[in-house]
Amino acid sequence: MLFRNRNLVLLWAGQIVSQFGDFIFVIGLPLLAYKLTGGSKPQVGTVMFFYAIPFMALGIFAGVIVDRANRKAVMLFSDFSRICTVFTVPLLFWLGGLNVYTLTAAAFLTSCFATLFNPARDALIPDIVPAENLLGANSLMQTSFYIAAVAGALGATALIGTFGTAQAFAAGSATFAVSFATVALIGVPARGAAHREGRPATHPLTDLVEIAKYVKEEKRLLQLLAITAVDNLFIMGPATVGAMLFIKEALGKPDVYYALLEVVFALGIMLGILILQKAGRNLPKGKMVITGMFLDGATYIPFLWCRSFEALAIMMFIHAAVVSLIVVPRAALIQQHVPKGRLGLVFALVNVTVMGFMALSAAMTGFVAQFLTPPQLFFLAGLGGAICGLTAATFRSLRRTG
Repeated sequence: MLFRNRNLVLLWAGQIVSQFGDFIFVIGLPLLAYKLTGGSKPQVGTVMFFYAIPFMALGIFAGVIVDRANRKAVMLFSDFSRICTVFTVPLLFWLGGLNVYTLTAAAFLTSCFATLFNPARDALIPDIVPAENLLGANSLMQTSFYIAAVAGALGATALIGTFGTAQAFAAGSATFAVSFATVALIGVPARGAAHREGRPATHPLTDLVEIAKYVKEEKRLLQLLAITAVDNLFIMGPATVGAMLFIKEALGKPDVYYALLEVVFALGIMLGILILQKAGRNLPKGKMVITGMFLDGATYIPFLWCRSFEALAIMMFIHAAVVSLIVVPRAALIQQHVPKGRLGLVFALVNVTVMGFMALSAAMTGFVAQFLTPPQLFFLAGLGGAICGLTAATFRSLRRTG
């Protein structure tokens, strides 16, 4: 049924290709930063901080734009801009101008434009998919993400091994051109959902005040955003900076093993999504998110005892399989319970809590890694994440959300 929807298939196919490029960038960035800084953990954390901070600093304003503008046009602008910024990395390398500062600038600008794309994409889905198919559509979009993760990680392994880390970014730039083409073919009305519903034009600051009031009044949404932010403060830094350090320092493996670990992660979460599609349709979305959040942290704890790549890969696969319990029902919950005219802003807030707090977590991880081993980092982060899940279980409004 979903594959009969031409617009959804175009969006899905474009996402597979562009997210292939995303993963080349995300995998290559900490590795390249590690090399350019001579293995400085705080500086690697700083590079990842500047990569993620736009989602916190600019994310909410991106939501204002998405809810006021043509969402398809916003996505096209985002793709075109990232074609240019990602290509600056190999270009500067070939010209001899690539250093930690120019790499940080390219990462920062790429994220600035990326803040526009995801809220626009997620807010567009209810316009092209019937309400009864939202969970399936979100599962499909998450599947595209992790199909691309497998391909991107394998591709990054091959490209980095053959051409070098910096040169691999050229392939990443090309994938955004493919996404641009597929988005251009999607047929949607000329204006966003908010305009079609007759919502009067307001000043952007008024929109921010209104969404703040809306979130405050919608208790379950406030709870979801708050606990997601805290959970990601514990989880996301080890997932990026910490995983790279685990491979390079705790296990002493070359760069390609970090890419292979990302392949394992992608395969694990794809399995989780497939199981969720079969068994999760009638489960309460709030309880799925809470359970996933607890397991997200709890499955980090055994990393303390991983002493080989094989053991690390097994635990990463198990950890990844439970992540789908957070990301898929969270998106469907928001799309089902938030008015269409506010979806852009709400999804922008979700990006703030996920990627914005990843920025803080990456910086914290780079600093703490000077004093703790990577296995110890994952152990402490796992405890924090598990406590977040237990705390979320006390939120009655979120727990009862279907």
